[in-house]
Amino acid sequence: DQRGARRHGKLYPWTALTERLAGLVDGDVNFANLESIVTTSNSLRPGRKAFTFRSHPTGVRHLVDIGFNVFSTANNHVGDYGAKGMWETLTELDKLRAHGLLAYPGLGATRDEAGRPAAVESKGQRLLFSAIGIGGWTPSNNVPGILGYYSKRDFKEAVDRLASEDADYRILSVHYGIELDVRPSPQDIKRLRDQAIRNKGIDLVVGHHAHVPAGVQEINGRLIFYGLGNLLHPGMQDMSRFGPCRDYGLLAKIHLSSNETGQVSAMAVEVWPLERMHLRVQQMTGRKAARRIQVLNELAREFDDEKSGARGVRFLARDN
Repeated sequence: DQRGARRHGKLYPWTALTERLAGLVDGDVNFANLESIVTTSNSLRPGRKAFTFRSHPTGVRHLVDIGFNVFSTANNHVGDYGAKGMWETLTELDKLRAHGLLAYPGLGATRDEAGRPAAVESKGQRLLFSAIGIGGWTPSNNVPGILGYYSKRDFKEAVDRLASEDADYRILSVHYGIELDVRPSPQDIKRLRDQAIRNKGIDLVVGHHAHVPAGVQEINGRLIFYGLGNLLHPGMQDMSRFGPCRDYGLLAKIHLSSNETGQVSAMAVEVWPLERMHLRVQQMTGRKAARRIQVLNELAREFDDEKSGARGVRFLARDN
């Protein structure tokens, strides 16, 4: 519906869903995973899946209006309505460039486009974004698609291209893992920490899909957010029933700075725990938020690895 999102038959206007979030979206570049196709059509035929997602362009336009200007389109719902749904998504997102959308890496009309990093210029710095998903929709024969995280060929191609192009800062978005799992597998750590960060020098890896936050790791000034959890998902269950390790989402702010040689790196990192991500997302506050920061810090202990030069990132809870 172009007026808002429906949950259990009730319509919630876009502004009502985001009014408590909008004030936090204040960066120069604001990124989110767009886990939906974008279409004005009600006649598209969904695939044989338990859950299929589609959004009206006015809803995505609203997200752009409150500040989001880079979306990942590489996830396991990009193909929910087949090739036609993916084509419409590309068409509608291209229209939003006129309203402030800067990039939407991941979904491509061809394999070359799907693996091509998207460049964003901000304050004289060139940022590159690439996005890779769980897989299942490889571009071929005039059918759009995404590169697959679990394909060695696809992952290598995405990381190699991101590392080889000229940029001041490189960001890799990865849709991966097991739902509700707060700990990445050893194989995922090896792929993201060792292959993407240590071997190829990617500056920031942003993980999602599990719907729950995971820990944060730093490797020689470079960062991995293993999982951000949900941001705003009207079609999703209320996560509050899962307890303090899984009942929140994260909004992260990374403050970049350049040194005297021009090298750009993260100067500071902040995170905001979120709640009510299924309906009217809002910042979690007080002792409740502090407890979720404690959970993140406990997860971080598992990322301390002197041999690899890695450490888990701990956050200091503050009053708000």
